[in-house]
Amino acid sequence: MTERYIIERKLGEGASASVLLATDSRTNQLVAIKTAHDVMARHARFAGRWQREVIVLQTLQHPRIVPLLDATFTQGRQLTMVMPFASGGSLEDKLLAGCTLKDALRWMFETLEGLAYIHSFDIVHQDVKPDNVLIGPEGTAWLADFSVARTRAELLTNSQDVTGTPEWYAPEQRMRLASEVGPWSDLYAWGKMLGQILTSVSYRSGELNDIVEGCTVTDPQQRFRSSSELLVLLEEAIQALPRAILHRRFKWKYQRSHQPLLKSGFSFSADFVPMARKGKTRETVRPNWTQSVTFSPTLLSVVARHRARPDKLAQLFQAAEWVQQNQRSKVVFVKGPQGIGKKNVIRQFVRRMQADGVMDSLILSY
Repeated sequence: MTERYIIERKLGEGASASVLLATDSRTNQLVAIKTAHDVMARHARFAGRWQREVIVLQTLQHPRIVPLLDATFTQGRQLTMVMPFASGGSLEDKLLAGCTLKDALRWMFETLEGLAYIHSFDIVHQDVKPDNVLIGPEGTAWLADFSVARTRAELLTNSQDVTGTPEWYAPEQRMRLASEVGPWSDLYAWGKMLGQILTSVSYRSGELNDIVEGCTVTDPQQRFRSSSELLVLLEEAIQALPRAILHRRFKWKYQRSHQPLLKSGFSFSADFVPMARKGKTRETVRPNWTQSVTFSPTLLSVVARHRARPDKLAQLFQAAEWVQQNQRSKVVFVKGPQGIGKKNVIRQFVRRMQADGVMDSLILSY
């Protein structure tokens, strides 16, 4: 491979691999060579994931998927992937540098076409974000980085494969609910991208806002289920936009998804009842800036099947209120004999807070 490709310069470097710009001596085409670091290539598990990504890219041949031109796989020695050089950079680069709304929506439409294609194979990308959408030499979008892509069957078999980038997680990814992760999880991240674009351009479109809301609903059972049906709706929404708006230039106002614990506060209704009660499908704990969230029976099924002690939950809610009022951290220990359901009480509390948007992330130690 080193004889065929003439290295020009290094494009970038990450924790596990580096990307080099090279010229293919056979075709005189600029290519990007992704090479794993030697220390990573020696790990069998990493090498297995690398080989799997190569196989996925070989299988998924589509104009909206980044093409794989060549690859080498020698565990412990060399792991490489060769792809066409995306001279336009990433979607994130384009949005930060500034572009027209027409171009941004076209790239979003093309990204959705790529998602529709991989979803037809029951594959979930799991890491949809602007940095993983590349702009090729012809100005079209390529969906890239399939290192964590998995089929739904694989996710159900091994919940440890539920991963991605925390800032772009769907709620079910953050909660590691393998049974709830699917194409709609990719659409959550895609809808979040579209929402930030609309916010940056300072224009409200009823049709586009409906698409964003339909993609980013907390409950995965209430989101759009198919990328294909969404393509039709997006095309109609774009066609309905005024010409002047489509040609408006803007720069992306990047918005981080993480929020400090209880930053905006929350409220409790007087008739609060623990969600663990069988048959309860509407939550009464809610942030003070939004309406109650409705959960599907499928999402409720992951809640522990024992009846959580209301007094334990009440103590956790009191601690959370104290944190909000005093703007200080607090450590709470749930103590008791083994087997009484301490973990499930904590999990139920955290799921409720995360699902309603009161806290975006929380690290627990059992």
